[in-house]
Amino acid sequence: MLGVNELQVRTDLRAKGRQPDFIDKVALHKVHKGNRPTNTILMKRISPHSLGNLIALYEHKIFVQGIILQICSFDQ
Repeated sequence: MLGVNELQVRTDLRAKGRQPDFIDKVALHKVHKGNRPTNTILMKRISPHSLGNLIALYEHKIFVQGIILQICSFDQ
């Protein structure tokens, strides 16, 4: 939520005992800004039922965004 800068990433990787060449290779890829909302959905396994739930959730999200923006989201 708060994000991490390069110094924090390098400190964390050093604390985990990573080698300096590994830290140099991955440090910039682990840096990210904070305050960017995201949805994370964890499932133990993907079944037809859970996949259908994900699709329904996505369609509902698009529908609600269309209502808010006063557009027909599914008019193609």
